Amino acid sequence: MMGQTKLILVTGSTGYVGRHLIPVLLAKGHRVRCLARNPARLQGQAWFSQVEIVTGDVIYRETLDQALAGVSTAYYLIHNMTSGQGYFERELVGAKNFCEAACQAELEQIIYLGGLADPEARIGQHMRSRIQTGEMLRQGCVPVTELRAGVIIGSGSISFEMIRYLTEQFPLLVGPRWFHNRIQPVAIQNVLDYLLAALESPSDQHMIYEIGGSDSMTYADTMLLYAHLRGLKRWLLTLPALPLALMALVVGKLTPVPARIARPLIDGMRGDSVVRDNAARRDFPHIRLLDYPTAVKEEAVKLFLEGQLSQKAIADQLGIRDAERIKKWVHDYRRDGPLGLRKPKGRPRKKTEGMEAELARLRMENELLKKLHAELRKAGIEKSSTE
Repeated sequence: MMGQTKLILVTGSTGYVGRHLIPVLLAKGHRVRCLARNPARLQGQAWFSQVEIVTGDVIYRETLDQALAGVSTAYYLIHNMTSGQGYFERELVGAKNFCEAACQAELEQIIYLGGLADPEARIGQHMRSRIQTGEMLRQGCVPVTELRAGVIIGSGSISFEMIRYLTEQFPLLVGPRWFHNRIQPVAIQNVLDYLLAALESPSDQHMIYEIGGSDSMTYADTMLLYAHLRGLKRWLLTLPALPLALMALVVGKLTPVPARIARPLIDGMRGDSVVRDNAARRDFPHIRLLDYPTAVKEEAVKLFLEGQLSQKAIADQLGIRDAERIKKWVHDYRRDGPLGLRKPKGRPRKKTEGMEAELARLRMENELLKKLHAELRKAGIEKSSTE
């Protein structure tokens, strides 16, 4: 098939990444087919009339033959966390059905977006499921390119929504010890860059790429830096242990993320989620990675300029309510281009120099808060948590 006439199947097309990937594929001249359990959920998309839609579910093998007929490459963007308990088994059944159907349809490639974690470490079931789904897809005869990503930064990303909603609502952020585990958040734009690069540079063998943004930080840092960008004062207090069910309940009550989805996501935070293999940077050197602060700003400005969000809607969607700050970002974007792509001016500076200084200040404030908290308890001014 010629590149401009390829038929691309996108599974998980109603999900966050799928909805962003489809217009990128269409802009590149590809024909796109969407597999959806409930096609009605796609009707509000601007690209709805430009794609072919097939009703189906990877859990049911008989629905996949029609979806894969004539397809060159398939994106596997499916997860079953929303189905509640037993999702782990359903993930594997779906992957097994899909790799068998893809082999029968003689696909050239499967591109799978998985989870970023060390398979040899102690990790949550959600991350383990993501890794084992990739292993199952590789059991077939079709080459699989697996992109392993951690927290995706963008309005609508479940992980990012948890970060911003909790940071918005609590001056004191209370978390378990593993809030200090390290992660490498990646901008939705960079995820799309890698998904497209995998399509444009297909491999005839199985490939695994770990992808992340330019910054490595802790889960706590993502919240403190978000608060800094919002102009909020936030402090972090870590406790020896917090029940997983309680944390999921709090997230379910105070964010748009239901508790049944929050629970596996929070459980997945118990291990580090950082890039250990730089193969993605080696094979796709043209992709310019965005740092965490830029990714947050980029999302707000992009939506504003595309006319998808008003300034008030940016406030509602991204929690950035400082009007002057938004205006400055938009002005810089229009003058210099995308925030992550503009050329540096003046003295070259290490990309993390400013961020590390701010993190050091925020961490120092947290240490002072802990000492004050301990002194108050020692003086008997504050009741202990066990009373």
